[in-house]
Amino acid sequence: MEAWVFRLWDEGRQIQKWRQGGMQAVFGEFVLVRAENSLLRKTVLTARLVDPAFPDIDRLPMLVDACVTDFRENIVHVSGLETPCGKTLAQSWQVILTLKK
Repeated sequence: MEAWVFRLWDEGRQIQKWRQGGMQAVFGEFVLVRAENSLLRKTVLTARLVDPAFPDIDRLPMLVDACVTDFRENIVHVSGLETPCGKTLAQSWQVILTLKK
């Protein structure tokens, strides 16, 4: 499902509300699936934002152990863990789903 995603955390810290107004959204194909995680040794929910033209290319670092915290109309909030540079950090996304006509 195509969507615009806003990252709500930066380097593991929540972005203040007053800074969120100037954030840039990232467009892509939003994918939420279960997958095996060898580090956690369990099946977890993963959230990905991939390039619509190239599904193997992630537009944002994947969220592991993801949890849908809020779902209203076409807006979904997803929280999880990302590992952008070998560090595991908390992250939340605000996902605005676009409806295809």
